[in-house]
Amino acid sequence: MPKLTTVSEETYVIAQPIEGISLNGYEYLLDDQDEIMVFNSYDNAHYFVTECIADENQEDFIRATVDCLDLI
Repeated sequence: MPKLTTVSEETYVIAQPIEGISLNGYEYLLDDQDEIMVFNSYDNAHYFVTECIADENQEDFIRATVDCLDLI
């Protein structure tokens, strides 16, 4: 799994539980270089999710990077 070099309280990622089971950890949205996509604000992450993810609970995909211990 890719690791983030900088984790800040002000950055966000798009993630979902692996196979829908929260005990399995998260899988993260990757960019074209297979790096985890990091958004500089909640608003930027929210915009991406609402434009690109067709799910009724879109906000559930947004995670603060500091809350994703497996990224550190």
